[in-house]
Amino acid sequence: MAGKKSSAKEVNVAETVESGVYVFPNGDKYEGNYRLSLNGVIERHGRGVYFSSDGTTYSGEWVNDSMSGEGKIVYSSGAIYEGGLFNNCYNGHGRYSWPNGSSLTANFKDIKLDGHGEFIDTTGKVWKGLFNGRHAPGLRVKQS
Repeated sequence: MAGKKSSAKEVNVAETVESGVYVFPNGDKYEGNYRLSLNGVIERHGRGVYFSSDGTTYSGEWVNDSMSGEGKIVYSSGAIYEGGLFNNCYNGHGRYSWPNGSSLTANFKDIKLDGHGEFIDTTGKVWKGLFNGRHAPGLRVKQS
């Protein structure tokens, strides 16, 4: 009677997400979800917090070891970005706030401004317009 050989069930290592803390050789630290890639490398994947040795922190979503999804970056300068990210770049809707109190809420594409946005200056005046990269042609003060 010919039989079928049974083998151990294969597990896709890249699909197993775990949680823990990893300290990098330079002193940076990651707390959160991770997985082993198919080649055995640890990848940040899921939700987690990354603490840079320079004081910058990122809290949010990770995909394949990249900041991707919704997150918040607090820079050592005091500036803050909250919003969409993809492959470690600002992508989608987000808000960037400077330590002086000014802020920019806009759409981003590969870290560049892309589309309509709103800038609030240090006096609280609101400016609205179309942003294109580093330029804001037609930026106007919002009328009350």
